[in-house]
Amino acid sequence: MIDREREDVLLNQAVARGLLDPADVPSRRSTPPAVGSTVRFGPRLDRLLEQGKLSEGHLEQLSAELAAFERTIDGREQSSATSPQPARVSVQLPPWLVQWSQYEVLGLLGQGGMGMVYRARDQRLSREVALKFISVTDDQLRKRFLTEARAQARLNHEFICKVFEVGEVQGHPYIAMELVRGKPLSTLHRSLNREQKLTVVRDIAQAVHTAHSLGIIHRDLKPANVMIVEKEDGSLRPVVMDFGLARDQSSEDHLTMTGMVMGTPAYMSPEQAQGEVSRIDRRSDVYSLGAMLYELLSGQLPFAGATTVAMILQVIQNEPPPLRKANAEIPIDLETIVAKAMAKEIQRRYDTARALAEDIERFLNGEPILARKASLLYVAYKRAQKHKAVVAVSVLCVLCVMSLLLVFVRGRVLAARERERTDRQAALSQQLGQDITQMELFMRAAYMLPAHDIRRESAVVRNRMRRITDQLNTLEADLRGPAHYALGRGHQVLQEYEEARQQLEKSLSVGYDRPEVHFALGLVLGQLYQKGIVDSRHEVDPQIRKQQRIKLDAELLSATRAHLKKSAGIQLESAKLVEGWLHYYQDNEEQARQAAQAAAAEAPWDYQPVLLQLTIARRRADSLYFQGKVSEAATADRQVEALLDELTELARSLPIVYYARVAYFRDRLFQDLFEHRDMDAHLRSLMTSIDRLRVVSPDSTNVITEKAAAYAYVARQQFVRGEDPRPAAKQAEAALAEAEQAGVPSGQLNLLRNNILLALAAYEERTGEDPRPHLRQAAAVLEQTLEKTQWTIFLWNDLCATKCELARQETLHGQNASELLRSGFAACQHAINLSPEIHVGYLNQACLHREEARTQLTLGEPVNIKPGLDALALATQRKPGDSEILVEEVLLHMLEARSQATHKKPPQSALQAAQRVLDRLGQSFPGIHPFYVLSADLLRTKLATAQESVSASELQAGVALIDDGLRKHPNDPDLRLGKASTLLVRAEAQKGKDARTDLTAALTLLDSVRPILGQRAEFLALEARAQQIRVALTISKSRS
Repeated sequence: MIDREREDVLLNQAVARGLLDPADVPSRRSTPPAVGSTVRFGPRLDRLLEQGKLSEGHLEQLSAELAAFERTIDGREQSSATSPQPARVSVQLPPWLVQWSQYEVLGLLGQGGMGMVYRARDQRLSREVALKFISVTDDQLRKRFLTEARAQARLNHEFICKVFEVGEVQGHPYIAMELVRGKPLSTLHRSLNREQKLTVVRDIAQAVHTAHSLGIIHRDLKPANVMIVEKEDGSLRPVVMDFGLARDQSSEDHLTMTGMVMGTPAYMSPEQAQGEVSRIDRRSDVYSLGAMLYELLSGQLPFAGATTVAMILQVIQNEPPPLRKANAEIPIDLETIVAKAMAKEIQRRYDTARALAEDIERFLNGEPILARKASLLYVAYKRAQKHKAVVAVSVLCVLCVMSLLLVFVRGRVLAARERERTDRQAALSQQLGQDITQMELFMRAAYMLPAHDIRRESAVVRNRMRRITDQLNTLEADLRGPAHYALGRGHQVLQEYEEARQQLEKSLSVGYDRPEVHFALGLVLGQLYQKGIVDSRHEVDPQIRKQQRIKLDAELLSATRAHLKKSAGIQLESAKLVEGWLHYYQDNEEQARQAAQAAAAEAPWDYQPVLLQLTIARRRADSLYFQGKVSEAATADRQVEALLDELTELARSLPIVYYARVAYFRDRLFQDLFEHRDMDAHLRSLMTSIDRLRVVSPDSTNVITEKAAAYAYVARQQFVRGEDPRPAAKQAEAALAEAEQAGVPSGQLNLLRNNILLALAAYEERTGEDPRPHLRQAAAVLEQTLEKTQWTIFLWNDLCATKCELARQETLHGQNASELLRSGFAACQHAINLSPEIHVGYLNQACLHREEARTQLTLGEPVNIKPGLDALALATQRKPGDSEILVEEVLLHMLEARSQATHKKPPQSALQAAQRVLDRLGQSFPGIHPFYVLSADLLRTKLATAQESVSASELQAGVALIDDGLRKHPNDPDLRLGKASTLLVRAEAQKGKDARTDLTAALTLLDSVRPILGQRAEFLALEARAQQIRVALTISKSRS
């Protein structure tokens, strides 16, 4: 039997430490032990525990300290090591805890049913923390402990106790959390005025709303679980503690069985009291907040009962006494707020804790509240439900009278039916609104977890959507709006935007015209619009692209703007989010950016404002690049990358995050290639993003082509650098094979395959191998694809370029290339006919005319470059100043100079024309690789056609320019070969020491490129020439 004197000591200690208000201490007579009940701490203490005025943890701590004191005074302390002690009474630290280097334990703060809490110092950060350890071995309780840790660790709010770390030491899991120095609200509330009480509950509600937004429900909100800290300015900071019963809606393993009652009876909601776990949601916490506010304002609990069972029955069956009955001075608005929060029916409560906080704020500011008192009809209905027998007799007596009023009432029946239909729609909206919220919170929590396959979570949402679809099929047509809306939001959560659009438009079509429907549809149409913009970039024909943009603007952009405007007044976690998207789609970039920043500040846990910021920043960076403002674009890129990182941190398993990363780094990789920048950093980021996307969304097979394209870019850049592109080409081919197996359209894949084959062919030419097999394979791939694909513009242009290169190789190998040239011109004409405004077709046409001129040169015929120059003029009209157009013009002029020298005509005019164009290339595109290669080629052409006109200073300048190119591209074998050729020419023109110096340098360069170019005809000719010069210099030296 419990010692009454011992119970008195514990009560006195609780009062002395501020854990219990003296006015709440019951007398011995008023609290006899309940018959048949188990007494734990004592009748009075057990009663206080049930009422929530003392916490179990505090009672465990007081009991432990008292037991330790008793052992000390009666001499039992010395033998405690051998005598068994109850686990909940022991305060002696275990050896593993004493020896722990990470934390220094300073004392015991409390001991509850699940764990012990110590005050400790973090040795690394020199701060005091509260350390909570689990003190049971039951696997179910261990799971609940970890659930509490995971739930609370995701919460970051001023009014929620912060969790710093979750870990395990010597097999003991622990939580390191904020050490809150304050007093429980359960003891402090009597000293607070009404405004302070309301402010405290408002702040608690805001904190709880933050937890709800992450899918976490507390389930044990009560004054004893809220600590009050007084700040330096005298204001109060409430801190919500003890998430030990918190339920994470994003987890399928809720740990609590249906029928299991968990929480504190005086504050738990009816559905919680009945153990209906499936019905417990955020509004269950709203009820507990209402019960707390009831007690704080009235000074008494909303329900009283001699036993726990009696109290639970009252919570389930009875309405709480009106607040003003307990205290007539309480304003009616406060009574209304409390009544709405504590409504028995879930759907009649505040929909969110934030809505409760906002109504309290309205009262504090003297503004009208939104809550309304229950109607007399509703009150009568509830009383009738409770007293059915009495009501039945009364109704029988009144029936006769009512029949006389039938004609009068008939007119009102129709109105009542309309109200019933409206009420049914409202109830259905409320029910489906809960489904929507649960789906959103569930997926939001999934997206916030470390990168993982989200198909399992998506399947849970799809199951919920199937139930909604089944329900939809049973509804009358005019009640289907809410169900279509719920299905649309489900598809939106799963990022299935076309399906979401269809359902949301159906919702509007059946008359469910709500701001939230317009907002969801506006965002969905916006996503489809942005996807359309990205897809249109693949279209190279500006006219077609312009038509696509006009169609997108007409069908999607205008509708997006209209729906977002109609969503004004919708309640969101951040009201600025609607404003930001509307400004974005109205092209008000600065207003959109400011609204997005404000939205992110209002809801720092939400990834959507950051996604809006990223969308704005990405559009700005792309626009700057398009305008040629490279330095400003680079600054904008840094902001884009910072936002990408922030978004990834907020939503590590959200596929759209990685789609955004893939798109951004792919575009930057392409820029690296054509601006001849190092692409290693962007390549790593792209590959990591692709791999992460395949983790979170394994079905996203379309990104495999991005990997293939990336490796194709790498192969091309490696060739330019003089490196071996074959390993990268092999990786690209492997990615293409994987994409082909996944069903990616062959046209897109064959474009990439063509680029890979061209890179391999170029490398083979450089190394002296025959590149024609790969070139023929590339042409065949394109021709086969053209028979069955829509990628015609790209394919015709690529086929034209491939045939041009194959014709060049056939000519160099002494073969007739006339048929290749004819089919190449036909392919170019197809491309030009399809896209007359595109410069690429005319550029490829000039390339074919150049190879036609090369054939003429080989046959000893006069070279006519005018058709090629005419084609370049047409290309320049469509894209002035393009680097590839300038390169092609230099090549044509050099061919003309060689032809003139062959036919004994002065080549100077052609050489001067080539030099002028080359100078324009160097000025417009400083430092690019083709400029240096062409400079070396032009110098060799001058030496071959008009050596006598090349001065020593011009020769020296040419060598210096090649040296500059080698500093920028040190591994390029063509530049090394060009320098060796120039040095040999200069060695021939010189005598003595200078000639031998140039010869030695030339031989060193030839040796350095021998592994790559050793079989190339030009290399072998230069090597033979070097040997001739060596012999000549040796003879000259011996004669002297």
